[in-house]
Amino acid sequence: MSPVKILWTIIFAGLFFSCSCANPGSVKQDAQQQLEKRYGEKFDILSYTEIVLEKPRYDMRACPHDRPSQVFELSMTKESGVVLDNYVNMRWVYEASDELKAYLKQSNKKIAVLVEPRFDYLQTVDDRNIPPFSEALKHQQNDDYLLVTVYFFKDYTDSTRQEIFDEIRKVISYYNDKKILSVRYKFRFYDELFFKDLDTDNQFYNFDGRVFHFPESFETTFRKQVRYSLIFDTTHSDTLPSDSFLKEKMVDWKTLNIK
Repeated sequence: MSPVKILWTIIFAGLFFSCSCANPGSVKQDAQQQLEKRYGEKFDILSYTEIVLEKPRYDMRACPHDRPSQVFELSMTKESGVVLDNYVNMRWVYEASDELKAYLKQSNKKIAVLVEPRFDYLQTVDDRNIPPFSEALKHQQNDDYLLVTVYFFKDYTDSTRQEIFDEIRKVISYYNDKKILSVRYKFRFYDELFFKDLDTDNQFYNFDGRVFHFPESFETTFRKQVRYSLIFDTTHSDTLPSDSFLKEKMVDWKTLNIK
């Protein structure tokens, strides 16, 4: 047998044994038990993927049994069998996002929101007594910040500009009132007519891959329907942005050659 054939035989044999020896049912059960022991509540495992070649592990998605919409991610290494997860952070993501979305829904029928806390306090939380997001805000440190993404299904035109700018300032005021030290805002405006009859509350939002990971994301499917966007940072001590500032930051997606 040639050296090349020997090499491929070894590789395929390794793949075969790596894949065949894993029992998905027992792996998921082990992961579920670790989660329930760690957090003191019941969980459901939603998906399972075995990674063979790169950092051999089992990647899964799960949710609290009593809150099936709060999906989070976990990974179990093959070497140690220890589960690592982002459950605590995702608890705050869902809570903060739902809170802002409910606030903006008062004046926006269609809206998509993601609020991501980047707080060091996360590292000190008692897994058996996870505090609400409002409590986390009391423990902000200088390097902490929020990432706030809002998708408006509204046209940015001369006639709607003032209304849109006021809506943006309303979001900023909302977090200023909560005394958030630092926020990075990202606003995106989608074609209003295109989404008029589409359900925007139940889409597979990926938000640029930062938190929610879906194979066929909303952003990929509807990337041609973005019309404008803007990104900027603020601190608690800043004044609310002026119309001229927001207008200058606004990016027309026609100039980006999106295909």
